[in-house]
Amino acid sequence: MRSPATWRGLGFALLGGAAFESVGALAGPYLIDRGVGRRIVGSFFLAPAAGLMAVGALVGGRLADRTGPLPTVRRALAGIAGLVTGLAAIDFAFGGVPPGALVLGTLGLVYASIGVFTTASYALLMDLTRPQAAATQFSAYMGATNACEAWAAWSAGAVAARLGYPAALVAMAAASLAALPVLGARGETGQRSSKRREVLPGRVRGARIPHDMRSPARDGGLPGRGSWMRRRRGVGAADGVRCSRSG
Repeated sequence: MRSPATWRGLGFALLGGAAFESVGALAGPYLIDRGVGRRIVGSFFLAPAAGLMAVGALVGGRLADRTGPLPTVRRALAGIAGLVTGLAAIDFAFGGVPPGALVLGTLGLVYASIGVFTTASYALLMDLTRPQAAATQFSAYMGATNACEAWAAWSAGAVAARLGYPAALVAMAAASLAALPVLGARGETGQRSSKRREVLPGRVRGARIPHDMRSPARDGGLPGRGSWMRRRRGVGAADGVRCSRSG
């Protein structure tokens, strides 16, 4: 808990999902209130919404691996906030009676973006853990995401009841965007872990290698270091000599 990265992770987990959590809480009642048939609403959440989230999750994982979790999270979060705000604008522009196809299409894009964001954000939060307490930290982050779901759903419902659906959606989109500065300009995220993988491909992420197990080349050939590796190499070399002689 002393690390600033831990607090950034908790703050992000508490705020980042506000926009899409509010959509998840309001989408069903919203569609029904806007005249979309109950059977259509049920069918939408049964197949298209779930399928688009799955596709988005695959895309998000790929992007997080190629460009890093942090840039992917930022783009996905900005995209979700923009789409949710756009949904509010559509509802407002049509006087609360928007075309059902337009609303469902926008919601489909929202759910695809949710898949991208969820996958990349979990990768980001895993990178914000320390090996010595990774399970504890990640559990705390997951608890914070659950808390985000609770407060965002309650707040969105309260605002929608008083000011309408568009106001609730815009407010939750703004809350999500507030998570971007929490991550900082760079953050201790996937860029650092990628460098670790490049330097030591077989190393467990973030783990420390004792000095006596490091190679002489990595330690600059200094006396007293790399002794374990030298002993191993010595054994291997001797074995090789014996084998060659025996052959």
